[in-house]
Amino acid sequence: MISNHHRFVLPNGSRSVMPPVISPYLKTARDQVLAGNYSGASSALAHGWSLRWTF
Repeated sequence: MISNHHRFVLPNGSRSVMPPVISPYLKTARDQVLAGNYSGASSALAHGWSLRWTF
């Protein structure tokens, strides 16, 4: 049996984390994907954010 639920890892300090606003970077990311620059597209969408655990 595998049990997984967000309450198993709370509190983890992520309740106040808000998602980033990425809409200003969508055109740049799309253009980079179409040009084959997937790493650049990923960086454009991340825009300085790092992976964060959320609930």
